[in-house]
Amino acid sequence: MLNKRILAGIIFCFASGAALADYKVIKLPDIDAGFYRLNNAGRITGQQIDYIASRAYYRPVVVEPDGTRRRLQAGDDFWGGTGDINDHGIIAGNTWNYAVGQQRPVWWDQQGNMHFIEVAGALPSRARRINNSGVILGRTFIGADESIGWTWQDGRLSYADTAGYKYAALSDLNDSGVLVGRVGEGHTWNAAVWRDGVPQLLPGGAGGDAVAINDLGWIAGNIGRRAVLWRDGAMIELGDFYVTTMNNRGEIIGSGPNLEPLYWRNGGLRLLGPQYTGGLQVYEAFDINDQGQILLEVDGERPWERVLALATPIPEPGRLGLLLAGLVVLALARRKRRQAGQSLEEGQQVSA
Repeated sequence: MLNKRILAGIIFCFASGAALADYKVIKLPDIDAGFYRLNNAGRITGQQIDYIASRAYYRPVVVEPDGTRRRLQAGDDFWGGTGDINDHGIIAGNTWNYAVGQQRPVWWDQQGNMHFIEVAGALPSRARRINNSGVILGRTFIGADESIGWTWQDGRLSYADTAGYKYAALSDLNDSGVLVGRVGEGHTWNAAVWRDGVPQLLPGGAGGDAVAINDLGWIAGNIGRRAVLWRDGAMIELGDFYVTTMNNRGEIIGSGPNLEPLYWRNGGLRLLGPQYTGGLQVYEAFDINDQGQILLEVDGERPWERVLALATPIPEPGRLGLLLAGLVVLALARRKRRQAGQSLEEGQQVSA
């Protein structure tokens, strides 16, 4: 028990600092367009543009941790967009068929093969998120600002309970299968959470939207343009910004009133500025994984150019020292236990 307690303390102290670390930034200039996501293995999903007969086709790609690019399957007349990637490398997204003008939800297996998700009515639909159990969350659009949320797993599609409202737009899910999003009619909506398929309105009233949920059950979202965190039955106001996503450490990224990229953790709100990225101007933050890596849009090589980049936190000297000291304490504790065990064994041999 001693070893586990010491190790837990070390991890907590190392991972719970409120200060924003400096980052090592690697640019990914060949990834051209949106729907960027990042998993805990460091794999990135995005798109590259192909020009065929003067028409731009957005092709889905994966960037491996070693920097290699891998194309995902898409038809010759298809535009492909990735929505999310889980830690097993399974990807959810959507395609657009230019020939018939139809948007359909799809998923890609670990080999990059594309599979369609069948949705009734041939309405435009999109797969947005996938958890580590392979449950895919998506939306089917029934109007300009209205949609019905659904989940899909192993060929079975289930629509979300709307709680008596006209629509239910799902935004995220965690590995326990808890869903978050919003319910409403027209331009009036409320933030909601679905546990075991049953919707429950979250505190905050009209204008609420639950955007992200982590495996601790924390829910981040917005009431209008105010960022909020629902945790342990209470709603905590975070500041005047819009939540984009949240990881399992409770780190949140979002955008401010002027679309500036922001980072929140443990009550501290910071601008993701060039002071943290080696002088690179940051224009947008897309995703953050459980290692604290962030997908950013930064300055390219030319004055007008902006490119995707992966920012990896550099451990602060104080926190790194704390980690090393903790590891020394852990090693000494293990050594002490081994010595105690050897002494006991020698004593038993003498008695015999």
